Amino acid sequence: MTFNIELLAAIVFAILALGLLWYLNKRKVSFSVRTLIGLGLGLTFGLTLKENSLIVEPIGKVYISLIRMVVIPLVMVSIINSISNFEDSSKLKSLGIRAMGMLLGTTAIAGIVGIVFGKIFSVGKGIVFEGAENFVPKEIPSFMDVFNDMLPTNPIKSMAEGQIIPVIIFALFIAFAIIMEEKNNKEKVAPFKAFINSFSTILMRITRIVLRLTPFGVFGLMTAVGAKNGVSTLMPLLTFVVAIYLALAFQIFIVHSLFILIFKRRSPIKFFKGIWPAQVVAFTTQSSFGTLPVTIESLEDNIGVSSSTASFVASLGSTVGMN
Repeated sequence: MTFNIELLAAIVFAILALGLLWYLNKRKVSFSVRTLIGLGLGLTFGLTLKENSLIVEPIGKVYISLIRMVVIPLVMVSIINSISNFEDSSKLKSLGIRAMGMLLGTTAIAGIVGIVFGKIFSVGKGIVFEGAENFVPKEIPSFMDVFNDMLPTNPIKSMAEGQIIPVIIFALFIAFAIIMEEKNNKEKVAPFKAFINSFSTILMRITRIVLRLTPFGVFGLMTAVGAKNGVSTLMPLLTFVVAIYLALAFQIFIVHSLFILIFKRRSPIKFFKGIWPAQVVAFTTQSSFGTLPVTIESLEDNIGVSSSTASFVASLGSTVGMN
């Protein structure tokens, strides 16, 4: 039996890193700082010990599974609860129009920013692409096909497959039905509204429990990234990577900052500080869908956005707002 010193080193490093993150939590170190430390430890671990470090990869996978577990019920119940409690239906209509306008508008700007930065850095110049033999490109669906796919023909199936837009639309129908029925049969609707309100409280508690695991999950995820995609993998794509991150920085810190200043007259610095936890989780998980619970919590607790607005707009933005 051969003695694997690198595997032993990986086990020791993993125990020390997880122990450090647990200790920092006990010392009440901020969520963002602990998550960033987990990110740094994970990258260092993965880049240094390569495949031996993958012993902690299951931690990241478990974390992602737990996040996805809570997203669909959280989105559905939050939307039903928040919209059914809207006292003024005209405000709801205004919110929907403004949300869609902002999401589509910033996405259009993002497209232009991407093209400009691609041209500046000449991304792809000199690369010869050879397609695979017998490759048949996927047919682009028509607008009506895309529209029909958005409709909740089978809400349970949409929930099981994680299709967020059909779930949102189904939740909106339930919420509007509650509002309409409440005008005539308030006493019949009351038990269901009470159940939804209670269920929403329970789901938020589950979400907070899962989010406490974020620094550990990020450590596992970034370890796998470092181990599987070392520096040698990234170097040939350096220009592409730099172009992407500069374009992202421009979109976030210039375009979005201007929107925050012009439309809300608030400090972009304070805003970005408030949503920092969501940005860190989004960077490490690379999933706006998986980051949704952190986004909603950050908007409510740190920015002061109402529960109804945060739940509705963040859920919509996780699929439509692909800046």
